[in-house]
Amino acid sequence: GWSHGGFAVSNTVFQTDSSQFLVVTASDGCSDVAKDSVFITALPAPTWEILLGDTLCYGEQSSVLFTCETPGYSLWWNNDLTSPEYSNSEATTWIESASAGSPIEWHLTESIHGCSTIGETVALAYSPLSAGFSINPGLECIPWDFLPIQMIDFSQFAMTGFWRALALDENGVSTTVWNTPYAQSNSPIWQPDQPGQYQVLLQIENEGGCIATDTAEVCIYAPVNWFLADQFSPNGDGLNDLLQLRSEPLNAFEMRVYNRWGEQVWISLDPEEGWDGHQRDKSAPSGVYAVQLTLDFVDGTHLKTMRHVTLVR
Repeated sequence: GWSHGGFAVSNTVFQTDSSQFLVVTASDGCSDVAKDSVFITALPAPTWEILLGDTLCYGEQSSVLFTCETPGYSLWWNNDLTSPEYSNSEATTWIESASAGSPIEWHLTESIHGCSTIGETVALAYSPLSAGFSINPGLECIPWDFLPIQMIDFSQFAMTGFWRALALDENGVSTTVWNTPYAQSNSPIWQPDQPGQYQVLLQIENEGGCIATDTAEVCIYAPVNWFLADQFSPNGDGLNDLLQLRSEPLNAFEMRVYNRWGEQVWISLDPEEGWDGHQRDKSAPSGVYAVQLTLDFVDGTHLKTMRHVTLVR
């Protein structure tokens, strides 16, 4: 059968680096040959150059000199149209700013036809130094029995530096009480001599002399006196029959006892009460038990700790 579906339209990509006529000839083998032409103006690719400033610490603002020797182009820098610093018949020059170490996208756009050249540049930067650490134990105020203190370091790109502990008096005046050099992959330990308020300072440098710091406030309670035996024998002889805490005066008290399977066998909120070695009115077997203590002393010291006690029959 015959149908009139018109003629197929073909698309051809034509690339050229110079201005010229493009002639298109079409023939169906029956009709006269058809011709058409169009003049294609090929804009020359822009000639440009980027001069970066000195290497700076990561994130600092750096100056970038951008020069285009092809006339008729404007510069978009980080998606903003910018004004040239100066321009003459030979070149147009822009002075832009960039954050050292971070990529900046730029566009050179031909002002009449809108042709664009797109690129990306990164201002020179030293390693992205960062200082960071945490205090272990991570308590709001650390009981004296939990000393010493360890600084868990998670800094990056440090070459040198130091740790320092500063004692703070009631007037905010600080005195250095501990100092030690920084070493990569090392979490130093500090044993304070006195309770009180402290600030721990970490200062580090990278290969470019860039400096980063981090600080942490540390509170340390004064020593408190308390005692829990590590063994007792509830055999009714009147000697060491109870597992009982002896301590300075308390505002709050909690004592929990767990067997080897993690089952709670006894709990008390009264420091005058001791465990007699019974579980559900039956004698608990000999063995090692875990004792969890939560103590609030009258001076404000809060202590939560775990001890292991042996029951002997």
